[in-house]
Amino acid sequence: MTIKVILSKIPTTMLSLGPQEIVVILLVVLMIFGPSKLPEVIKSVFSTMRKLRQELDNITSQIDIDEITKDKKDKK
Repeated sequence: MTIKVILSKIPTTMLSLGPQEIVVILLVVLMIFGPSKLPEVIKSVFSTMRKLRQELDNITSQIDIDEITKDKKDKK
C-alpha cells in the first residue's frame, strides 16, 4: 500500500479547520505562552510543519521511485 493510498483514506474533515477552530486554538496558545513568546511559538510551529512536509515529499518520491523500479523489474 502506498503513501498516497493511505493518505487518501484519511477523511478530509479531520484535516480541515474552520475559522472558529483556528481562533480558539490561537487564544489557547496565547493564554499558555503569552504575547511575548507567541511569535517564537508560531515560527517554530510553521518551521516544524515545513520540515514534516519536506520529509513526507521525500518519502513519497522515494516510494514512487521504488515502485517504478519494481514495475520495470516485474516487466522483464
